[in-house]
Amino acid sequence: MPLSTPEDRWLQLSGMNARYWRCGSGPPLVLLHGIGGSLEAWHRNIPTLSTGYEVIALELPGCGRTSAPPAYPQDMLGLFAHFVAAELDQLGLDRVVLVGSSLGGAVAIEFALRFPQRMDALVLVSSAGMSTAVGWPLRFLAVPGLGEWMSRPSRISSARSLRGIVADPAVITDDEIDAAYELAQLPGAQRAFLSMLRVYCSFFGLRRSEIKRIVGGLSHIDAPVLLIWGDCDPIVPVGSMQIALHHLPRAQAAVLPGAGHLPYVEQPEVFDRVLLDFVASLGAHS
Repeated sequence: MPLSTPEDRWLQLSGMNARYWRCGSGPPLVLLHGIGGSLEAWHRNIPTLSTGYEVIALELPGCGRTSAPPAYPQDMLGLFAHFVAAELDQLGLDRVVLVGSSLGGAVAIEFALRFPQRMDALVLVSSAGMSTAVGWPLRFLAVPGLGEWMSRPSRISSARSLRGIVADPAVITDDEIDAAYELAQLPGAQRAFLSMLRVYCSFFGLRRSEIKRIVGGLSHIDAPVLLIWGDCDPIVPVGSMQIALHHLPRAQAAVLPGAGHLPYVEQPEVFDRVLLDFVASLGAHS
């Protein structure tokens, strides 16, 4: 059976169709998924998070059902940050708590650097951008030819991709695999994913100059930051979290034992509680 998800909504941005979900009421929580992900990544969390907050899940350009740009520029994070800002403008949201997973974490950092006045707080989940270290699956996918072969749409490859980045493969359901496979078959989906990946990633890891730029910017982020990591993350090692903690002025961390790269999927109840406790604490310290 298909996943139980919120109603798809759409924005028009510079000729692109951008899909989003909007649920609940209260202070705004904005969710950004990782590379190769989609809104569906958050389907386990939105019912709980939206009980006290307005939850807005956004889809990055070229992911899920959202249009891809003609090409991804070298400043891809800048493109994504401005895309998010334009979406928030259309949705009438001025200041937000921004939650970013993996690539979405790097986008959230970029947004915080470019639009600091719009940040109430930042939550980085297994975030890219701290280190050149990245899991071997993405390094192999970045190799021309090999990546095309590895990422050919099939239900088996969708299952392997999802189950390969979590600590316990059994947490990924058949419905989640079916949903990922359906999106992987969309025209242009494979090309967009590989093009996006290859802007920053190669067989040798993430682009060193870009990591240096991002890490150099962390000390300028004055908003409160929560880092959430699984201690078994095979894609972005938990050691990356220590780099972020060292550079961010107002950061705290939560490590989820026994979780991999998708702690919000693997341990949704624990993840939601940690996130909601952090957001609730913001009011106490304001």
